[in-house]
Amino acid sequence: MPRNSTSVCFVFRVLLVTAFAAPLAYCPGAAAAVPNGKAIFAEHCAVCHGESGQGRSAVSSIAGPSLQAEHNEGQVLAAVEIGPSHMPSFAYVLSVPEMRSVATYVSQHIAVIPLTGGNLSDGGRLFRMYCAACHRTSVRGGALAFEDINAPALTDKSAAIIAGAIRWGPGPMPSFPPTILSDQQLASIVDYVKFSQHPPAPGGITMHFYGPSAEGFIGFMALLLLIALSMWIEKGGKG
Repeated sequence: MPRNSTSVCFVFRVLLVTAFAAPLAYCPGAAAAVPNGKAIFAEHCAVCHGESGQGRSAVSSIAGPSLQAEHNEGQVLAAVEIGPSHMPSFAYVLSVPEMRSVATYVSQHIAVIPLTGGNLSDGGRLFRMYCAACHRTSVRGGALAFEDINAPALTDKSAAIIAGAIRWGPGPMPSFPPTILSDQQLASIVDYVKFSQHPPAPGGITMHFYGPSAEGFIGFMALLLLIALSMWIEKGGKG
């Protein structure tokens, strides 16, 4: 083979290898491995929230709510970074890619409870049947004499926390598996609670939604006061 042909062939091979190798060597993400969200959750989160995000009861020394209805990746990321309530912040423990990875894992793999297809009317009926005895119809909570504790108000709870608690049953609260409440019924109850957190008040002042008995008693006392005031005025204000 002529020398010129050999040189041309050699140069062609060098250019071919360079063309394929250069992009791989220059790619900024080639050397950086994607963090394993499942492993991060198992190491840092499962101790409080359970291995499958089912939550741990407040009876335990370390308690954490269920995450099985938390489909919002942004809310998970914010919780990991900020640390709401008694949850610690992981901003100085995990890197940003690690926090994003665990948030993705929670919202896409841990969150197995759907929150779709709910009906507000059915939710109200189901809530009165299963929940109002402890949390009151107005979802403002109440005293439980048989447990010597108070059922918490649901006015500041997210949809994910409500749904997770229904399935999980934290503390003395019973759990309601799909054999008792279907996913659609669960979504209906969540819709009702979210509506009742900020309901319309066409009648004016809500009196903190204490219910018809308390509101009726206040109205009755106000009526008695007006009657007494009318009698006092009739006697000329002399008592």
